[in-house]
Amino acid sequence: MIAFTAIWLLLGLIAIVVLLILSIIKKVKWRYCGLSLAVYLFFSFIFLIMAGSPSTIRNANSQSANKRTFSIVSNKDDRVDGDLIFDTNEDGNYTLKLKGLEDGPVTISNSENDKVIKTIDVHKGKIAKTKIHVPKSKDEYELVATDGNEHSKDFTIMNDSDAHLSIDSDSSSTTEYPSLKSNKEVASAINDDFSNSGVGLLENTRVKYKDSIFYVSVPDDVATSTDNEQKVFYEKIARAIHSYQKNPTGVIYFEDQQGNIVATTKALNNNEIKLK
Repeated sequence: MIAFTAIWLLLGLIAIVVLLILSIIKKVKWRYCGLSLAVYLFFSFIFLIMAGSPSTIRNANSQSANKRTFSIVSNKDDRVDGDLIFDTNEDGNYTLKLKGLEDGPVTISNSENDKVIKTIDVHKGKIAKTKIHVPKSKDEYELVATDGNEHSKDFTIMNDSDAHLSIDSDSSSTTEYPSLKSNKEVASAINDDFSNSGVGLLENTRVKYKDSIFYVSVPDDVATSTDNEQKVFYEKIARAIHSYQKNPTGVIYFEDQQGNIVATTKALNNNEIKLK
């Protein structure tokens, strides 16, 4: 009703101005202009009363209150099997981006215990950013973003930090080997550490260096896991290999137990993973 009233006032005003001009140049009789003005003012008065009525205002406010306040900014790669999943950086931090669809607060809560982690004020048409840290003791954070209108969106942040290399245990150990001179020595040292890590997935992961390429044979449990779980594992192994080198180099190929290439690093000295 408010929008209709505004349109009526604007179009009616234009029509009255046109009639005045036509009356001045004697194209239209003045009585027609006066009658049109009277009709315009009468209906404008009625429409203004209706637009300003409490019910109209309540309806407008109700429609605004039902609108979603935010949307989570994501990339195509962040959507895995219909779920929204993000990876932290090497420090265990992820910068969450919320696009404001309306003005209002958005709370980020832990899905496991409903504990509110933080509240962000978003503004319509703008991007709000907030940093979320995943403790190194956690594999992932299952979170939910909720606005004041009870609209919510679940998402997961996977711990991709260097400190979380152990995958599922704190018992693994990594050691820097500044004295290692060749990549074959690096592969041998990594295999020794993985074998003594006490972590099943690492104990069954083997690394070899051949033809300027690191080949990493991974357990079937990893090769058959979800795309996001594979990427998390492979990226941690890639960073581990590079941490053993004085001058990190070498493309890394990841193989399943049948020798099929399931993933590679994207470029030299790059921990980013491309799944096959």
